[in-house]
Amino acid sequence: MKGKKHTEEKVSEQAKVWKLQNFSATFDQ
Repeated sequence: MKGKKHTEEKVSEQAKVWKLQNFSATFDQ
């Protein structure tokens, strides 16, 4: 279970990065 939680944390971190990148992309246009 610990490994699963660690993976979920990594996924949420990646989701934050994607949101920031998408926000920056739309903001630049």
